[in-house]
Amino acid sequence: MNRFALFQLPFVAISEVMKKFNLIDITMLSLCSQRTQRWIKSCRFNRDGLKLKVEINEGERICLYNNNQKMEFNITSPPLRMLHLLKIGDSLVPTSIEKADEYALVNMYFDDSIEGMKTVSDYLCSFFEININIIRLSSYT
Repeated sequence: MNRFALFQLPFVAISEVMKKFNLIDITMLSLCSQRTQRWIKSCRFNRDGLKLKVEINEGERICLYNNNQKMEFNITSPPLRMLHLLKIGDSLVPTSIEKADEYALVNMYFDDSIEGMKTVSDYLCSFFEININIIRLSSYT
């Protein structure tokens, strides 16, 4: 299979390509490496309608969504079927990813789920330059 050397293109060409990516693809690509994250962040793609919701009820979940797509980041305690290791902030996080056209589910394992929520929400807020729109807390047994 031939590979396309995206990052060897001039910056203007890269930014035009990045603007065509959807929310899920941009987010997943940003998790590949710090270099890729810097490239994407510098392209300043359209963030209109982008929302971030943090939920703590029966589980810990962060939802990133716009009008067309939704990503859920579930913070789990015991590792489920983790297939990837992603570096988020200073943490190396065991992760599993399920992706459909308009929806992606990312399960991440942290020893401390609250610290995991903070790490993931800080990353998304910083990367997309947005604030958390909704925080939902409920008691559970």
